[in-house]
Amino acid sequence: LIDMGMPEENITIINPGLDCELYRPSISLKTRCPSVIYLGMVKKKKNIDHLIRAMVEVKKVLPEARLLIAGRGSKRLYRKLKALAHRLNLDSVVDLYGEVTVEQKIRLFQSAWVSAHPSAKEGWGIPVIEANACGTPAIAYDIPGHRDSIRSGETGLLVPYGDIGALVRGMVKLLTDIELRERLSQN
Repeated sequence: LIDMGMPEENITIINPGLDCELYRPSISLKTRCPSVIYLGMVKKKKNIDHLIRAMVEVKKVLPEARLLIAGRGSKRLYRKLKALAHRLNLDSVVDLYGEVTVEQKIRLFQSAWVSAHPSAKEGWGIPVIEANACGTPAIAYDIPGHRDSIRSGETGLLVPYGDIGALVRGMVKLLTDIELRERLSQN
């Protein structure tokens, strides 16, 4: 807006919020096995395939780890993601839910250990704050939008965009370091 000539003093940023009566932690719902969730729009720019590729390496460290993918998206893209998981021998690791209700979304966020967001582009990252409100720390690519919704090292982790190795290391760190995960969850 400033670049377009709007005086800075005329600009007010109002961050999005959510209903903390609905989105709240539930320790008792956490999955027994380490779990990572992607929950949001299922689109190409969200780089969900990066998460599936990352699970190949995560599984080497944590064979019982699971990746849950849910959200509104085309059946065609879901088929591609399922085919990728199959090609990488991750059929038993990757669960594709499709579109879910608000109640299901909250339960999924509450039950996951980590929320992951490898997007190429975000306006804000509302699923990040929804996950955080449910006590689930986030890991995401360090892009505008995620920088607004994640305080790296406080509420989640930011890793360099497109660096699947860094994504793997961050996911493994969050899944194995109970103290870190609990601190981020509390924050």
